[in-house]
Amino acid sequence: MRGALLLMVSLMALLTAQWWLAERHDGAYLEGELHDTNSYMRLVRVRNLIEGGDWHDHTIARANAPHGHTLHWSRPLDALLLAGAASMAPFLGWTDGLHQAGVWLSPLLHVLTLLALLWAMRPLLVGSGLLWLGLLFPLQLFLDYQFAPGRPDHHALILLLFVCALGAQIRALPSKGLFWAAVLALPLGLMAWVSIEGLLAAALALSLFLARWLRHDGTSARQGMTVALGMLLISSLAVFIEHPIEDLFIVVYDKISIVYVVLLSLTVIAFAIAAFAPYRWLVLIAFAAIPVVQFLLFPNILHGPLAGQDAVFAAAIFQYAGETSPVSSGQAFLLHFGPACLALPHGIWHLRRGLGQGTNRWPWILLTAGLALYLPLAVLQVRWAPYVSLLALPGYCAILTSILRRFSGNHGRVHVFTAAMAQTAVVLGFGFGFLLLGAQIPGDREANLKCPQDAMAEYLDRRYKKPQRILSYMTIAPAILYRGPHEVIATPYFRNAQGGRDTMDFFRAMDVQTAFEIADRRGIDLVLTCPADRESRLYRLDRPLPIWLEAVELPPRLGRWYRLYRVLL
Repeated sequence: MRGALLLMVSLMALLTAQWWLAERHDGAYLEGELHDTNSYMRLVRVRNLIEGGDWHDHTIARANAPHGHTLHWSRPLDALLLAGAASMAPFLGWTDGLHQAGVWLSPLLHVLTLLALLWAMRPLLVGSGLLWLGLLFPLQLFLDYQFAPGRPDHHALILLLFVCALGAQIRALPSKGLFWAAVLALPLGLMAWVSIEGLLAAALALSLFLARWLRHDGTSARQGMTVALGMLLISSLAVFIEHPIEDLFIVVYDKISIVYVVLLSLTVIAFAIAAFAPYRWLVLIAFAAIPVVQFLLFPNILHGPLAGQDAVFAAAIFQYAGETSPVSSGQAFLLHFGPACLALPHGIWHLRRGLGQGTNRWPWILLTAGLALYLPLAVLQVRWAPYVSLLALPGYCAILTSILRRFSGNHGRVHVFTAAMAQTAVVLGFGFGFLLLGAQIPGDREANLKCPQDAMAEYLDRRYKKPQRILSYMTIAPAILYRGPHEVIATPYFRNAQGGRDTMDFFRAMDVQTAFEIADRRGIDLVLTCPADRESRLYRLDRPLPIWLEAVELPPRLGRWYRLYRVLL
C-alpha cells in the first residue's frame, strides 16, 4: 500500500512538472513546434532513415550545401524514435508518427528515470526518504528541461542510464558477487555508446572498485574486470553497428570508436592483473600504463572529443550555446546546486562519523565522490548540472527526513501544532527554497533572445516550393531542413566547420567582395538573418547591405524578427 501511494504521489508531481513544461511558450510544443535546434536536426536525421537512407550514413545531405556534412551522434536514440514512429505509423502515418515520437519520447524517459531513481536509492533512504525523493525530483528545473516535451535529445536517455548505473553500483559495492557488476556494465556501456561523456561515469565507477581493491578487497578487482569487460563487449558491438566494415578502425574522438575500444581493453587487462597477480606493484604499473599506452596509440586523445575540430568555429558554438556557459552568479549557483551544497557536506559527515560501516558505506562514498567530480564541471559548464542534481537528491532527502524525524519525536516538549507548522516550514523550505532564490536571478533577456524558428521555417516552406539554398543563422538551419525541401549552409555542429566558417565570414565581412565570393561559390539563393537573436553577437550588424541583395517582404509577425534577402547574382 505504501509503495503504491509513493508511486502515485511521485508520478503526480512529475506529470505536473511535465504539464508546466508543455505549456511553456503558450503551449507551442503541443501545437507542433519542437524545443530547440537539436530537436529538429534529430528528427531530420531519423527521417532520412525512414526515407531509405543508409544506417551507416550519418550525412545530412542538404546541410553545408552543396557538400553535406556528417553528425557525430550515435544511433541508440534514433532507434527509439524509429520504434516510436513505427508504433504510430498505422494511425498517423510515418511523418506525423515520427513527430509525435519526438514530442513524447523525453517525457516517457522522465517517467522511467523517476522509477529508476526510486529503485536505485531504495537501499539508502529509509522511512519517508523515498517519498521526498519522488516529490523533489520534479522540482529540479534544469534537470526537468532535459526531459521537456518536444525535445528528442540524447541527454534524457543518458540521464536514465546514469540513474540505472547508480542503482546497480549501489548494490554491487556491498556485494561479494559478480551479478550486479555484470548488470552495471550494461547502463555504463550504453552510456558510452550514446555519448562519450558517459565514460566519465564509467571512470567514477571503476575508480571505486580500484579504491576498494587498494583496501585489500580482492573481490573488487574481479568486479571491476567484469564491468570493464562488459563495457568492452558493448562498445565493440556499438562500433560494428555504427560504422561500415571498411571504417571499423577509423579514429574519431567525438563518438564511440576503436579509440575507446582500446581504452576499455587496457582497463580490462589492468583489472585482470589486479584480480590474479600476486604483486600489488605490478597492478599499479598496469593502471599507470593505461594513459601512457593510450597516448602513444592516439596522441590527439589529450584534446578530448573536439580533437581535430576547427578551433574558431568551435569557439563560436561555445559562445552561443547556453549549456556550455559557466555559472556566473551566486543566485544561479544556489538554483542549480543548492541541494548539492547540503548533500556534499552531509556525505562527508556521513563517512567521517563512520555511519553505514556495513552495507551503506561504499554507496555513500559513490554519491559523495560523484558530487566532488561533477560539481566543479557543472560550475564551469552548466550542462553537467543534471548529474549534480541526481547525485545530490539522496543526501538532500536524507537530511530532510532526519530533520522531520526530530520534530516528530518532540511532541512532549513542543506543542503538536507548533511541531506541525515547523515540519511544514521545513518541507516547503527544502522543496521550494532554492527555486524562490533562483527566481530572483537577474537575467539579461535581450542578450538571450531566440527568434521563433518554427514559424519562419514553415513560411519558407509555403512560399518557396522549389528548393532554395539559404545562407542563414546556424541555429535556425535545422528547422528549415525539417519543415521543407530547402538547403542550408551552417549548422551548429563541430563537424560542419566549413559551413560555419563561410557563414561567419559572410556575416562579418565589411567588404562587398568577400561576401559576394562566398555567395557565388556556394550558389546562395536567399540570405536570412535575425538581428534580435543572440547568435547575432557572433556577427557584424553594422555591415553595409550589398546592392546584389534584394529585401523580401515578410508577414508582420515574422518581419518583427527576421530579414530575408534574395541574392541577385
